[in-house]
Amino acid sequence: MEIGEPGLARGELASTRSLAAAFWLGL
Repeated sequence: MEIGEPGLARGELASTRSLAAAFWLGL
């Protein structure tokens, strides 16, 4: 896993993980 801009990467990762969690929980 690449480490880029801490703020942007962390924000995108958090939103992606929350979306994935919501998606899987929805299933």
